[in-house]
Amino acid sequence: MRSALAMFCPQTAPFRERPTVVFVGKCMTMKRTRLASFFLLAMLSTGWALCDSDRRTAERVAELLEFRDGFVVADVGAGDGRWTVELAQLVGESGRVIATEVDEDEMKKLKRKARGHRNITFVMADQEQAGLEDRCCDAIHLRHVYHHFKKPKAMQAELLRVLKPGRLIAVIDFEPDDNHGVRAEKVRKEMTATGFEFVLRIDEWEGRSSRYLLLFRRPL
Repeated sequence: MRSALAMFCPQTAPFRERPTVVFVGKCMTMKRTRLASFFLLAMLSTGWALCDSDRRTAERVAELLEFRDGFVVADVGAGDGRWTVELAQLVGESGRVIATEVDEDEMKKLKRKARGHRNITFVMADQEQAGLEDRCCDAIHLRHVYHHFKKPKAMQAELLRVLKPGRLIAVIDFEPDDNHGVRAEKVRKEMTATGFEFVLRIDEWEGRSSRYLLLFRRPL
């Protein structure tokens, strides 16, 4: 059985389970898994980042997207907000992260996760509209979202519309496995057909053999 912390962060090696720990003089027993769960909840409630690897990955994304002070970054399909919070910390107080979601339940999780971060804005979107103004974004972060697009052409056009000329968008996804995922080459062809310029491809993103990052730029 993996510990609660390892389950939340797969990059973290799982704890080895140990026998029940007895606190002498307190007549109290608690398994290591319970301790891990306790500290996990404590860190979540205070907004701490759980994994050093998450921070390193976010910093690498920020470097590729050429973050600067005051940047407005869209985290499209932000999910539970895990990466939204990391990006918000990297743009600083003068910057802003716009977190978009199409699912109301995910939006609730996102808002809970981002509680206390004043530089995060929340936007409900849909499968055809990003819900953002023209040329409002200095960078766009799209993680494990592209393969969920039900109307790819509409969303590709929206991404091009909201990104400022000359700025960058990072698409992180994974090669198909049991019909889940999307081929990197397919993403490259569709994005360039929309009008984006292909910049680079990084395979084995985060050390995962099927995961990749594609970087595109909106032409000037």
